[in-house]
Amino acid sequence: MQVTVGIPFFNARSTLGAAMASVLNQTFEDWELILVDDGSTDGSREVAREGLGDPRVRLLSDGANRGLVARLNQIAAAARAPLLARMDADDVMHPDRLRLQVELVRRTGAELVGSGAWVMDERLRVTGMRRPAPFRSRAEVLRQGGFVHPSCLGQTRWFRDHPYDGAFARAEDLELWARTVERSRFAFLDEPLLFYREPRRPNLAAFRASWRTERRIVRLYGPGALSAVEVAARTILTHVKALAYGLASPFPTATSALIARRSSPISEEERAGAEATLARAVARPAVAGA
Repeated sequence: MQVTVGIPFFNARSTLGAAMASVLNQTFEDWELILVDDGSTDGSREVAREGLGDPRVRLLSDGANRGLVARLNQIAAAARAPLLARMDADDVMHPDRLRLQVELVRRTGAELVGSGAWVMDERLRVTGMRRPAPFRSRAEVLRQGGFVHPSCLGQTRWFRDHPYDGAFARAEDLELWARTVERSRFAFLDEPLLFYREPRRPNLAAFRASWRTERRIVRLYGPGALSAVEVAARTILTHVKALAYGLASPFPTATSALIARRSSPISEEERAGAEATLARAVARPAVAGA
């Protein structure tokens, strides 16, 4: 096999089936799928077991709740293929994602690649798009934010050589890009190859935890890459975001407007095309070998 797809999950019963279906529906078929349970209590494991009829699917479950960072590193250690694709339990892959990203790795020799992403809400309605700008330096990571994390595919050995750091939970991806960008080969696809789920009512506590971690990352990796003034400004910006979301939280319309600003707007034609692709991605697949 050429690609390991890793999906860690915790209490993702309502979304895991669609994520799994989008892997099974890939046009590139030479993969294995590792489903890693992080101590779910909502029946997610039963959803995961539905995929075990396909011999390419494995389920790892030890009953513990160890957190995302530990599970991401576990996936890298357990992967059997030379390439490893990130995936979250509430997102959906474009049907051509693996094919196009594998081709990009082969063409460029990159150690890690990422793509753009469609943004969708809880009801699988496409609401916008994200196209992160390519980045080549720590400064660009700190200013732009790096890859859309679950869109990444890379060399399995790269993930093993550069494990996620549990000290930066909630922004472990940003820390990883800042730590590795200047000694790694990254490549970028502008095309949206992931459907990224972003609820209209965010988990404010999780957002605040992410911004706290982001401040630590800016203070750690900013000196030498950014001016002291910019380090201070980017730190202050995280406080401003926290204040804005906190003030908006009692008002659903205001919160939705802030969430919408995180993505680029799309036309009705783009929305219709994306939702047609999304429907194809989550359609109930035939079991391999049936």
